[in-house]
Amino acid sequence: MKEIKRQREENLKDSDHKKQKLQVKPNDLNKFDDLISSQPTSFEYLPNEIMYKIFEYLNFHHIYIAFSNLNIRFENLLRNSKQHVEVSCSSMSKSTFEYYHKQILIPNQYQMRSLHVTNPFIINSIWKSLSNFIQLEILHLNNVDKRQLKNIFKDLISLPKLSSLTILCIESMKTANHYFLDIFQIPNLKYCKVKLITSAHDEILPFCSKNASPIEHFIIEDNIYLENLISFLSYLPQLHRLSIDRLSGKFVNQMNNRNSILSNNLTHLSIKKTMISMNCFELFIQNYFTRLQVLNISRECVGEYINGFRWEQLISTSIQNLKSFALQINCKINDLLMRENIIQQFQSPFWQEKQWFFVCSSYSIMFDSYINLYSINPYR
Repeated sequence: MKEIKRQREENLKDSDHKKQKLQVKPNDLNKFDDLISSQPTSFEYLPNEIMYKIFEYLNFHHIYIAFSNLNIRFENLLRNSKQHVEVSCSSMSKSTFEYYHKQILIPNQYQMRSLHVTNPFIINSIWKSLSNFIQLEILHLNNVDKRQLKNIFKDLISLPKLSSLTILCIESMKTANHYFLDIFQIPNLKYCKVKLITSAHDEILPFCSKNASPIEHFIIEDNIYLENLISFLSYLPQLHRLSIDRLSGKFVNQMNNRNSILSNNLTHLSIKKTMISMNCFELFIQNYFTRLQVLNISRECVGEYINGFRWEQLISTSIQNLKSFALQINCKINDLLMRENIIQQFQSPFWQEKQWFFVCSSYSIMFDSYINLYSINPYR
């Protein structure tokens, strides 16, 4: 009992001591105010390390406009900065860019890490010095004139650190194969998004016989023919993700004994609009894409892609690692019983076990009835 009483007394003493430490006398507050007022609190007095950290969150164009003519210290900060420069020239007038190009891009060309340009005039002005951006890692060029492509790709091959490339061309061309071959030669490219619109059927690319591309994620915003895509893949042994706007043509197994040179690393495939038959699609998957984990397909059809049993068979036998399946099909069907049968096919135990669920809506145009079948919440 005495021991408990002694502990309580010690706790009370300790509490009183803490209260005394927390109490602030008026004289102490005055001293604190004097200390604060004696220290420089202006933005320009922040240490260089903090200024450079702030710069990391700003567009280099805005940094230059705000600080370049402020004082000698900030002039030196910009001139001697070792940080990577990220530049966006998306909404500049011609006169603004000419000043910007001379005062910012050229002096900092060896530090340029990221460059985003959407103005065709700016692209035309900048490609001449593109090969000097030896630190460039990310390049986004939108609204590119097809006449500029040859010179642009020639310079891109010489950029040792370029890992992400987006090139969207505004005009159609007869063939794009030679540009794809240039892309495959960029030494450290991991991500590539291209829009190279072709007005004719490209010749089939020759199979890769030399150094392959390190690209892991490829997005093609254009039509590509199936027979050319197979040759295309021979250049991309590290490819994990492939997205295509439109897939057409027919399956021709021109590989024969060359299947071994094609990588089987592709895990994500997305086709916004497939124009090939279901037979061709099945052969394509069975021969080249058996390790798929994510499959997104959209199709306007007359019936074959809307066969739930056929999809069930393909998935259970050829792409057993599939974890996510997104399907959207628009189809003309006037038979009410057939519509009910289609819905039931996608409600079998197979789909329920996978937790892949589908919705089927119907609508009419003139005297024809259509259904729109699509998956919901495909990603879990």
